[in-house]
Amino acid sequence: MTAVRAILATITFETDVPHPKVRGVVDGYQPHHRFEWADFLTTGIHRYGDECRHYPGETLKMRIEFPFWSYFGSNVSVGDCFEISEASRVIGHGVVDEVLGPTDADAV
Repeated sequence: MTAVRAILATITFETDVPHPKVRGVVDGYQPHHRFEWADFLTTGIHRYGDECRHYPGETLKMRIEFPFWSYFGSNVSVGDCFEISEASRVIGHGVVDEVLGPTDADAV
């Protein structure tokens, strides 16, 4: 079985989008992500490293695990920007701070 690959990212849950995520999210949240260079959405698992609920307006440094890394992994680079969405509903944005290898992702 292939290890999950991940990124460390700085994300912001937006307040100025239609229907922001007002109920907040917790560790394990699995929204979609669209990178600037991709024409598809991919699911990622958010790991906030705490048990808090996070709300629109917050900016966080966190880890995102991508179970389907093989579809786009070689294209992901530090500085890449991406949208966070629930299908077509954009709820936030992020930027890649670091790309983690399989060992790094498992250890974080």
